[in-house]
Amino acid sequence: MTGLGARRTSTSLGKQSPLRDAIEKQILERSSRPITRPITSIYSRHDGVVSWQACVDPDPATDNVEVQSSHCGLGIDPDVLKVVAKAIHRAER
Repeated sequence: MTGLGARRTSTSLGKQSPLRDAIEKQILERSSRPITRPITSIYSRHDGVVSWQACVDPDPATDNVEVQSSHCGLGIDPDVLKVVAKAIHRAER
């Protein structure tokens, strides 16, 4: 199996239960459907909380945008807000 389905999911991280199994099944089904909307991934090598590599989507259709912000500053950084505004504008076309 390739893609997200090959990764470990919630049931591999702890005790299995019917609820976890149902949630995992929904996640895997949803992950197998292509995303039909534009995707923008905003990341910072200066995040300090989340590894920037985890934020870069390898899909060539994804607009990966690097910003110079801390993790907590992402919500108020003017450069990030510009990227979000452009992404919303692009999605509305």
